[in-house]
Amino acid sequence: MDRVKVPASITLERGFSTQRHKWKSNPKKESVYKRLSKRAFIRLTCKNFAYKVSQLKKESRQILIEFIDKSNVVIHRTNGRGISMQGYAGAHPCIQIIANKCLPLELRNKLENNKEKSKTYPITVELKIDEWGDIALLPSDFIIDIENEAKRLMNYAIQNGFSVSRISKGREYDLSLIKPDKKELIIAISSHVAKNPSRSKEKTIQKILMDISKMLPYLDKNKKAVPIIITRPIKFKDSWSHTTKDYLEFYKKRFGFKFMTTEFKNGWEEDIIKELLKI
Repeated sequence: MDRVKVPASITLERGFSTQRHKWKSNPKKESVYKRLSKRAFIRLTCKNFAYKVSQLKKESRQILIEFIDKSNVVIHRTNGRGISMQGYAGAHPCIQIIANKCLPLELRNKLENNKEKSKTYPITVELKIDEWGDIALLPSDFIIDIENEAKRLMNYAIQNGFSVSRISKGREYDLSLIKPDKKELIIAISSHVAKNPSRSKEKTIQKILMDISKMLPYLDKNKKAVPIIITRPIKFKDSWSHTTKDYLEFYKKRFGFKFMTTEFKNGWEEDIIKELLKI
């Protein structure tokens, strides 16, 4: 595994910082005052990564930041002096990096001229997984915990020759895998179970259509990607539908969607990987 790209944000902020000054003539006396400050910070939400980073000492959290452009950032870990990466593992876990010293000119001008209290822009952060071997960082650490099936499938896929280059965090799809033949697969997974089969079928179909709507903009920009929907079976005894088959067939023929089903029982990842390798 080499590099992985994850969604993040950069915030340009105007505010006040608290300054403390101790008097030389009287060490017990201290003056406190506020002064105008401007800062830019990159924020990356990732519970597992944030927790692992929070356990590191300051000298092990040093990084260098390279702005490819205003929307794409590469993080390099360094053994020397750099920028300290902060990991917060509380109620809202995240990675935070103060980026004032390395802003590109366009963002620096926005920071200087911004009259709003704060302004946030979406960016993509790229980092090298191998540089974080001491904390056993995995690509699946960037998937939110609620997406347990996506985590499990990613880990099993990597063990079987697949790779990962981009994490969407559910914004466009649940999981992106690169096959050994370099073909990109974007995958949405739903394991929803309701009180009865009819209700489960209804909710599964709703989730399929929602996932398709999120994936279509990405497919419009990435024509070679193969979209895959993995769900529980939506057919059962005495079930019927006049339209489901028709519109799923439409998405299959028009946009190349592939639909796979599984009961998500023990070993389901192996069965799905076998089907993915056939694509």
